[in-house]
Amino acid sequence: MRQRRLELRFEPKVLKQLRRLPPHEAERVLVALERLRDWPPGNADVRALAGEFKGLYRLRVGSWRAQFDVDLEAGVLNVLSVSPRQRAS
Repeated sequence: MRQRRLELRFEPKVLKQLRRLPPHEAERVLVALERLRDWPPGNADVRALAGEFKGLYRLRVGSWRAQFDVDLEAGVLNVLSVSPRQRAS
């Protein structure tokens, strides 16, 4: 599959969640999300979710998890939440 460059969009609550993180953790999460703009991801820790979360993906960055969806037709990666791994689901 050919890689495609996606636009990165954040839900308003995600920006609030990121501001609450320690600065170095927020930067790690943002850098990892920026790398996902080249879809499909290479060696990022990304998994497709199942069950009630089917159609969503999660990215694990240290002890943090970002949930997102991808709209390839629109060329957009929508970040839906960033939370500690224990509370991510």
